[in-house]
Amino acid sequence: MTVGFEVHPHTWTRSGRGVIEASDALASAVDRTLCPALVAAGACWGSDDIGRAFFNGDGRSPGFGKVRDALLADLADMVNLLRATGGMLIVSGRRYYEGETASNVPPTLPGSSSARGPT
Repeated sequence: MTVGFEVHPHTWTRSGRGVIEASDALASAVDRTLCPALVAAGACWGSDDIGRAFFNGDGRSPGFGKVRDALLADLADMVNLLRATGGMLIVSGRRYYEGETASNVPPTLPGSSSARGPT
């Protein structure tokens, strides 16, 4: 029977870096692809009644303009949350490593045959 568990703090820090890389990729896709495509499209909905209704919406539903603006704000929030999550994973992994390194408790106690310690 195995007693205890293994901890690999480097997994937390590596995962944190991966989450930050994902946030950078999302930010790049929004900044370098989505936003320029929206600008390049211009006001392709036109200025007639149908085009204005598409962009502004009606009394029952939001138009493209509000939905687009909300999506861009939500994407920015998502990038920031991913970056924060990645940073917290990195800090957690480092703190766990520091705690394990500073610990003076040996994995087994002298005179015991297991890692359970005294009973």
